[in-house]
Amino acid sequence: AVSQWYFARDKDGGLGPSPILASAKRVLFYHLGSVCFGSLIVAIIKYIRYMMNFLKRYADPENKCYGKLVKVIWCCIDCCL
Repeated sequence: AVSQWYFARDKDGGLGPSPILASAKRVLFYHLGSVCFGSLIVAIIKYIRYMMNFLKRYADPENKCYGKLVKVIWCCIDCCL
């Protein structure tokens, strides 16, 4: 609604009857896919972090190679994600 007002030539009556409703309709029609895609990316990243946290917690302490590998992968994921 603010951008519609900013770019309108006639500031007093050029916005139409309901600029807020028009803006909400525009967001739902044109940008809902971007919001859903962003939510999917966040969910995938959280799932990867959860699984790595699970593996780190239940890593076999007797198998030192596996434990160190999980810790190295967890450090890389924790720094990057």
